[in-house]
Amino acid sequence: MAQLVQAEVFQGFQSNGMCRPARVFCRHPSGDLKDIIAKFRGGLRHDTLGAAAEVLCARFAGHLGFRTPEPFLVEVGRDFSESVPLEAKTLVERSLGLNFGSGYMGFGLTALPQELKLNRQQKKKAAAAFALDILIQNYDRKRDNPNMLWDGDEFYLIDHEAAIAPICEAETMGYQMLELDKFYDHVFFPTITPADAEFSEVYEALGGISGEVIDGWLSEIPESWLQGDSRVTLREYFLWLSENRGTILNLIRERIA
Repeated sequence: MAQLVQAEVFQGFQSNGMCRPARVFCRHPSGDLKDIIAKFRGGLRHDTLGAAAEVLCARFAGHLGFRTPEPFLVEVGRDFSESVPLEAKTLVERSLGLNFGSGYMGFGLTALPQELKLNRQQKKKAAAAFALDILIQNYDRKRDNPNMLWDGDEFYLIDHEAAIAPICEAETMGYQMLELDKFYDHVFFPTITPADAEFSEVYEALGGISGEVIDGWLSEIPESWLQGDSRVTLREYFLWLSENRGTILNLIRERIA
């Protein structure tokens, strides 16, 4: 379950750009301070849906065997907004209430190097990451902005705020939802081959998705973050992925070829 923490001390922005994630010390109900990377709702492209996508995709990626930071729900109050520096005040004031955050991963991690040479096992994981992004409709993991951290051996998936929205907006459930033509510029597309796309672990993990599993993921997302029928649509979509996983993974493998 994503833990609720209270934002207390603003440490600084981590990057430029629209979202501008910030490092924030947050108070856990236990009294401990947590080191969190907060993504303020007021800077997300899809507002609360972007925050919901972060939580849901972190859980889905973990289910598929990927490493991701631990998700948190960050409560931003008036006292915190009044304490932040001027450069952050407008964004934070637009983000009062619940926001998405992830546990700070610490030192030793870097952005994924652009000229990284992957071994065979790493290429299989890269192919699985390519499949994951198609399954969640995440078009953002590109060569110039891979949205991954690297520890010298494994990569960690981050930044899923742009995912899920196309699924919620689709009029009908079906293979056309996969939008395979939009993934030719994925960071791993030039690197992987059909031999890397064996997908046995992905297939097994997708087979383990039940209504109970999906309900558990969705229960971590605040009610106000998913509007209209989005919660029902996402539940149906992940069940559809599980039921049709063989055909879906074959379509992805064929696209790599």
